[in-house]
Amino acid sequence: MLIRWATEKEREANGFDNDVYGPYDVLIAVDRMTKQCLGIAAFSREEKRVLKFDILDQTRKLVIEEKLRRCVNNQITQQGGSFHFRFPEYAIQVQPKFCPCCNNASMPEGNVDVAELPNSWVITSPLAQGKLFGKSVVVAKYHSEYFYDMPEREFIGYVKDVKRAAKALHKITEAVKINYEIHGNSSPHLHCHLYPRYLDDDFPSAPIDYRITEPSPYEGEQEFLWFVDKMRKELK
Repeated sequence: MLIRWATEKEREANGFDNDVYGPYDVLIAVDRMTKQCLGIAAFSREEKRVLKFDILDQTRKLVIEEKLRRCVNNQITQQGGSFHFRFPEYAIQVQPKFCPCCNNASMPEGNVDVAELPNSWVITSPLAQGKLFGKSVVVAKYHSEYFYDMPEREFIGYVKDVKRAAKALHKITEAVKINYEIHGNSSPHLHCHLYPRYLDDDFPSAPIDYRITEPSPYEGEQEFLWFVDKMRKELK
């Protein structure tokens, strides 16, 4: 089963006026193999309520209803920054002319520019995700929502920058490993998270929980500034 946004034709076929319901106001549950509509739900973000809810396959009623209601609730409550909660904003930022990164918007509070490389920028923050000393991000200069959509030249250049930043980070932090993660769930502008992993980190044999940032892994501002300075010199 797949939960996705209903197309214009699907909205019309199920009695949803396209003059009333936009592309991100109606969710549909479909069978992955047959593409059959299993259920459909419309909602209002402004009014924070469900407007219409139909389950068409009664044999899977409970599962379909649970999945649709959870997705609707996420979009209504907007309790997070990813597309799971704010899809319209995400869809707008896919376009370079509305992308904060492409338009030189201010970085999130606490973020610090480390270095500008040929095809990217390296940034870091004392609010290190996962409480991992040295956690950094390599942001591509070329706007691309998907890794596989980058033109070959930009793709190769960006990967070289990630490699260069990771090598410097590994040397300076003396980490056991550097983990590479490309998400793009909150910002569709391509960026790669670099997570140094240590013998004493909080996630042995487990994925990193990026939501944990406190206490900071830096023993004061001086140590953070030391790290930034060492990275800058290594990447110069």
